[in-house]
Amino acid sequence: MDFKTCTCRIWDISGIPCAHALAVLTYTRGRVEELCDKAFHKDMYVKVYNHFIHALLGEKYWSLVDYIPVRPPAMKRRPGRPLVSRRREEDESGPSYCVPLEHMTVRRSICIGLWNNIRNCCSPPQCH
Repeated sequence: MDFKTCTCRIWDISGIPCAHALAVLTYTRGRVEELCDKAFHKDMYVKVYNHFIHALLGEKYWSLVDYIPVRPPAMKRRPGRPLVSRRREEDESGPSYCVPLEHMTVRRSICIGLWNNIRNCCSPPQCH
């Protein structure tokens, strides 16, 4: 506590006491203000912001510069077949005309089994 450090290194990096230091502080009935870095004290805050910050004028009052304006890079055609529709995120549903298989129940009229089709049906074919 005297060196204002902790093994978690949060206190060293931020200057604000970590949860471990606050636990010790409440046990010893100390004051948080004594352990915080001087940059976080009220008198330092008042000292930093005691001068007046002037507002900037609007964009129409800015002076023009002689620099070449920055342009985006030229669009290049990517190799391969172009995409028909945009790529969707993982949590986004697909197009309205396409129903994903995990939401569809597939049944065959002969065996009435779920997830059966002609290729993997368990019942023998019937003659018509």
